[in-house]
Parts: sequence; C-alpha cells; structure tokens
Amino acid sequence: MCNGFVTVTASSLPDTTMFRTFPPIDPAVRPPIVVVGVEQEWAARSLETVLGPHGFAVVRAYSGRQTLDLAEVAAPDVVVIDSRLPDMDGVDVCRILRDEKRVGAHVPLVITTSGSAPREFLRAAYLAGAWSVWEQPIDGELLLMRLQTWIAAKRVVDDAERVSLVDVESGLYTYRGMKRRVREVMADAVRRGTPVSCIAIGPLVSRLHGPADELPLSARIAADVGRAVANLARASDVVGRTGASEFAIIAPMTETTGAVELVERLRDKIAAMPAMVADGSASRVAVRAGVATVGGSELELRDGTDLLVRASTALRFAQSSRTTGIRTYDEVPATFV
Repeated sequence: MCNGFVTVTASSLPDTTMFRTFPPIDPAVRPPIVVVGVEQEWAARSLETVLGPHGFAVVRAYSGRQTLDLAEVAAPDVVVIDSRLPDMDGVDVCRILRDEKRVGAHVPLVITTSGSAPREFLRAAYLAGAWSVWEQPIDGELLLMRLQTWIAAKRVVDDAERVSLVDVESGLYTYRGMKRRVREVMADAVRRGTPVSCIAIGPLVSRLHGPADELPLSARIAADVGRAVANLARASDVVGRTGASEFAIIAPMTETTGAVELVERLRDKIAAMPAMVADGSASRVAVRAGVATVGGSELELRDGTDLLVRASTALRFAQSSRTTGIRTYDEVPATFV
C-alpha cells in the first residue's frame, strides 16, 4: 500500500443537484469539520473538491502528530487518516485517538489505503477503532452519502449531550444542569439564611519557554483540570463544566473569603500539574477565576441564575485585566458589565 488518498475523476464527482448543502447544527455554529491526515497536498485538495461544495470544512494535517493534535482541538465531525503518514502508521494514529480519548467514541474515524487492503490490515484497523477503511479510488458520490449519514447520527448524540444535565465526558454538570441545581441550592439557602458563592474558573495554558501567549486548553488538559476542580470541592458543592475548558463551583454556606481561598488552593494544585501544549512544549496552566456571593436580604430576590452570570462576568474581568488571577463581582466596574 503506497501513499495515496483520494482519486477524483469527472465521473466520480457527484451532481450537486443530488445533494442539499449540509446545514450547520444551528445558524451560529460552524459547518461539519473533517480533519484530513495526509502528507500530499494534492490529495487533500482533491478531497476538498468533493466536500467543499457541500458545506464541509476540511482541516488538513500532514503528519501523524499533526493529525492527533488537530483532532484533539478542532472538535471534528469526522477524521480521515491516510494509512501511511511520514512519521506514523495510520492505524497507530487511529489507535491513539481512541485509547487516549482525544475524540469522542461517536466521532467516525476512517483510514484510507491505496488499492485493495488485505484482511490483516482491515482487522488491525477495526481493532484500532476505525469505523471504515476506504480503498482507492474513492467514489465521490458514495463518499458524500456516507459522511452525511454518519454526521447526521453524530449530531443526534451531540444534541443529546447539549440538553443533558451532565457532561458525558467529564461527569460534571453541564451549564443547563448548573442552572437547575443552583435554584435548589438557593432555595435551601433562603430557608437557612446562609450565603452562597459561585466560582467561575477559566484556566489557560502558557509555554514555559517561548512566546508568552496564553492558549486555550486541549481536551486532555481540560479533563485533568476538571478532575482537580471536582476533587477539591466539598461534598456539598455543585461542580459543573460550563464550556470546553471552563468550570464553575456553587458553594453553599460560603462567604467570598472562603471562595477565594478555594480558588487559591485550586491554583496551587493545578500549577503542579505537568502539561504540554499542542507542539509538545512544556507549559504551565494559569487559573483565572471570578467569584460572586449573595447573602442576607439578596437571597430572597434571586433564583441563582444571575449568580452564575455574575461569577462569569467577574471571570471575564479577571481575564481582561490579567493583573490578578482572581476577581470578585464587587470589583467589576460598572462600565465593564
């Protein structure tokens, strides 16, 4: 099996009238993303020729390592991997994606081969977690049909995860789940007359050596941070994942001082975590946090939803000022809100 990817001829190109342009999940969200791991430029371009007119976005990688990194951060709907990449075997790339959970189990992984694939190769590919093995030449029309069917199924899972109260990947509450739980916590606080604090946490990665830019967390590092947040929280606290790499804690019977102390302990714990950015450079995780607290007469006026908003606003202020890692809502100027 020599290097190769997709062969597109005039007869294999589908009639665009046969397919509707694939719609995004909603008007504000990106089109379906296909990460393509292939060394040759012409090969990636030939795939774009088929997918581009039908609403797909093709993200290219030219090595196994780049494919792994892009698949982790690009949130792809499909990953297509050439059987032979310059630095890694395509089956090994597929296995790492599955074993290290860099993509969800509902993300289709496809391996392409040049010509017919022997049974042993097929067996190895499927054991590695591949959904399918595509042999050259690839029929453009059938390619589109398969991708549209797979992505339609994947979106059902994506939609279910979005409306779920619990994040499937981390096991923490989703933002929707946090909104429901904070109402329960506030109702109990009203009965007891005790304060409630909310902490919004937004970690960022920066290289130890090199540019001082701060980068979003990869899925792997975000999962580690999520575990650290959950482990430090008390049994009575409500912990959620409010974004790809953002977290929140609802802390009942907690004043602002106690919430800030919790963030400081979390910051020390996360600072000790080993972390790597996408290019393999050593890095550290910096914690930005926003804290909001309500108590006394304010408890009667709130259902808790605005507490989440206040903490998030304080977090955005902390991220914009960068003079300190922790900001309280009381410190946020009116012009910022």
